[in-house]
Amino acid sequence: MAKSQPVEDEFLNQELDRMRMMKRFPELPTARQEIIRTLRHISENRKFLHDLVTFFVDNCERCPVAHELRDRAGIMRSAETKSLGNPHCEKCGGTGWIHSTRTVKLPGMQPYEAESSERCNCSPVTHG
Repeated sequence: MAKSQPVEDEFLNQELDRMRMMKRFPELPTARQEIIRTLRHISENRKFLHDLVTFFVDNCERCPVAHELRDRAGIMRSAETKSLGNPHCEKCGGTGWIHSTRTVKLPGMQPYEAESSERCNCSPVTHG
């Protein structure tokens, strides 16, 4: 497996410069370096970083600080996860799993209720 290459400073500076017209843009070199370090820590994927900066440029008036960049990156990553089933399925709601409760009966024990899950028919079958 090939190791990914770190993102170059030139690319990160270009992305940071896209936010130059925003309020509270970090003009001091140490403040700029903090944002660059944060971007480098968030991802080595250039498209992901570009999309992250684009969100702030398109939706905010003030330049984001480090924790805002990290928070938004987490939101973007969770949005990337695809559902396992059909989002319009009435049985599973798109999760690909049907949850239910069943009565378990074992010899020598009182019956008890147990939660269970099974794959929904709308979910693609994966063979491992």
